[in-house]
Amino acid sequence: MKQIWLSFLTFAMLALCVIAKAQDYQPPHDYSLKFGIDYAPYEQDVIKTLNWLETRPLDKDPEKHKDAYRFLFQWVNGAPNVHVQIYSEMMNLKVEKNFPLLVFYMAGWSRYELTHTDKPDTIQACLAGLQSLFIAYKGYKAGQGILKDKKVEKLMAMNSQELQQWAEERKNNFVKGGK
Repeated sequence: MKQIWLSFLTFAMLALCVIAKAQDYQPPHDYSLKFGIDYAPYEQDVIKTLNWLETRPLDKDPEKHKDAYRFLFQWVNGAPNVHVQIYSEMMNLKVEKNFPLLVFYMAGWSRYELTHTDKPDTIQACLAGLQSLFIAYKGYKAGQGILKDKKVEKLMAMNSQELQQWAEERKNNFVKGGK
């Protein structure tokens, strides 16, 4: 019993440390993204920023969220070593009205490419982007910058095989985003 209690306390302390660290996160400020060489120093910030966004409700720190979206969107749209592709049907998912969903998708794709530099896979990158989009959609409530979207909900209802098949069927409809 004592060992179980000690294990529980250790786990609780680790969880508190992770939560405290996530709350201290600040999106980059005063960054300059004008030339190709400007992007590489911010690669880890892209990953950290998306990880932070995926764990924070939109109604917490709304200004920090806006700063994070701005940073991610600017970085993804100019990064020379990340090639986010948006499938043409993405525009049917109300992303123009659900800007955070677009940012999550683009950042999720980018995180995949940044962490799989050995052999990037377009389908897997797309799925990573969609998973981030789903996290955003599930985590936010109506009236907090995300509109209800039955098409997103239909994608979210698919199992992993169905979603992969869905992405593969549309891989020829990808359009290069940004740049």
